[in-house]
Amino acid sequence: MVIQGKAAMLGIFTKRKNNQNRGYHALIEILLKNYPEELHHSTTFGKKIENVVNHAELNVIKKEFHEFKEFGLTGFYLLSESHLAFHTWPEKKYIAIDLFTCSAREKTEVAIDTLKREFLAYGLKKFKVKIIRRGFVYEKST
Repeated sequence: MVIQGKAAMLGIFTKRKNNQNRGYHALIEILLKNYPEELHHSTTFGKKIENVVNHAELNVIKKEFHEFKEFGLTGFYLLSESHLAFHTWPEKKYIAIDLFTCSAREKTEVAIDTLKREFLAYGLKKFKVKIIRRGFVYEKST
């Protein structure tokens, strides 16, 4: 089982020289032990994402979901801070989430922690997070 701990994850947020932070882009992969029927529907899955957005105090401008005929969901939240997108593959028990926020790192941390809690009940096989700090300073050449 691979679940990245909070202490290891927070190391990602350390400052780097010559960088100007424009935001945090989190790529989150979730592999569940159980993928019940309730997660196949945008109403149930959407409530979980709403909890993430609310706990992180992100501001939703617009949201859109699509349920595929066979199975699977895709969704997008346009945020004043940037965006959150998700795609599900129930047959693989896999969820991919893309979260980009140009707000304080604490909001990104809260969102990731809340995501983990929302799906913990289904048995996390893997919860993998990759953070990309966006933005840098172009230095003048002399």
